[in-house]
Amino acid sequence: MNMLALKRTGTMNKRRTGLLMALLCLTMLSGLPAAPEAAAARKTSASASRAERAERKPLKPENFAHSITLTGEAGAMLTMPLPESVYQGMRRQDHRDICVFDSQGVPTPFALTGLERENIVQENSITLKFFPWRPASATGGKDEAEPRLTPSAGDIEISSGGSIVRIKGQGAAPDNTPAPRPGLSASPSYYLVDMEQYLHLIASRAADAQQSLRSARLLLETAFDGDFTCYVSMQTSSNLDDWQLLGERQTITRVRHGENVLSRENISLPPGMQRYLLLKLEGEAIIPDKVSSSLEFGRYSSVTAQRSVAGVISKDRRSVVYDLGGYFNIAALDFEQPGSEIINVRLSSSNVPEQGWRFQGTHLLYRMFGDGESVSSEPIRLRSRDRYWRLDVRGDFPFAEAPILKASWHPAQLTFLARGQGPWTLAFGGNEAVEPSPMPASGIAQSREATIVEATQVTPDEQPAPSLKEPEEQGQTVLWAVLVIGVVVLLGIALWLGRSMRKK
Repeated sequence: MNMLALKRTGTMNKRRTGLLMALLCLTMLSGLPAAPEAAAARKTSASASRAERAERKPLKPENFAHSITLTGEAGAMLTMPLPESVYQGMRRQDHRDICVFDSQGVPTPFALTGLERENIVQENSITLKFFPWRPASATGGKDEAEPRLTPSAGDIEISSGGSIVRIKGQGAAPDNTPAPRPGLSASPSYYLVDMEQYLHLIASRAADAQQSLRSARLLLETAFDGDFTCYVSMQTSSNLDDWQLLGERQTITRVRHGENVLSRENISLPPGMQRYLLLKLEGEAIIPDKVSSSLEFGRYSSVTAQRSVAGVISKDRRSVVYDLGGYFNIAALDFEQPGSEIINVRLSSSNVPEQGWRFQGTHLLYRMFGDGESVSSEPIRLRSRDRYWRLDVRGDFPFAEAPILKASWHPAQLTFLARGQGPWTLAFGGNEAVEPSPMPASGIAQSREATIVEATQVTPDEQPAPSLKEPEEQGQTVLWAVLVIGVVVLLGIALWLGRSMRKK
């Protein structure tokens, strides 16, 4: 009896041990991250904590992979925009693997400025007075045989302040040219716009040193609800007699593509605007019901650079991946189509594609040609430092060709104290984080320009080509791997329990 009791006790202990091991395995599996990004985040956090606890090593130029030699006035604050090569050579997305040294290899205080000031943008919309104008209605000119294509002061009645009141003789010579379609105007058609309020707003903001005009656009609204492609040319004048061309001809359009509507009903207003603006509409000329201007003002205008890269297209032509070759301060992405294209895409980004992609929105990309002109989708505005970008088709039609990615980015401004003896060395491309120094505003305002003397050849770190699997597919692969491991572990436990029970 005692031996039987001992055997039963041993069997029960084995069963309890097996159950405990099974529960332990399930607990370990439940603690696994749902995606590899979580593991990477915890690993990065742990590494950062260990680095903070570790004793900081002295900063030395040889600890960095690349360098640029700078000269300037000793003892002064020196400044320069960071070249593109610096962004290609930096290894950290937070841009903290950078430091400035004097000729003896001693670190000198520095700071990166200019980016945080781009956050504040104010937009103003102004409705403008406009009047249809027909060349045949002109009342004077040197050659009456051919009507003038621009108005003169004798054609326009203006107020004492210069505002347009009306166009003289507007109804004297009706335009009998047939329109291409009902709801559209004859081509070409002309409209005279009074830009008084537009110029007044710009002048009022010019008094504020921290407000600068970043962009200006003219919006032409119409009640016509059909498709059209219209070409717009501009001339400007300060006195209604002397006219000059303003910018190049631009396109406004509206085209339906399935459930999507491709619409661009505004044009950019270049610098050089004067009091009066003459619009010439050609092609399928719309009849404007309202003309307004949209202006964006931002604090501290910044320089915008551009980087173009070709994409790698998948075999099924449904995905394209781009490598910018560095961690740039991206402000906008423009995907330039080599030919005619209309395609709905999913935009994603990543710094480590093997750990997954971040969703950045869905967009309709297009480029269409007509009468020697082309109209394309607007650039995608965003703020990011991600290195890798990808497009995935969201329909049945694949890419004909891979679009060219043109990334607009803001170079940061490097400001450093030219302490010690020059020349100074800007070192970058390391694994250690360097904390920039606070800089007085007065010192930055009085800084002098630094000059590049010599720079090492920078080649972006070679990375393996990102996978062209669907972003969702990569996450599913990881989850399936976790589930398979769990099933194998549980199966092993079940086999061990079965053998134990047969031995009792």
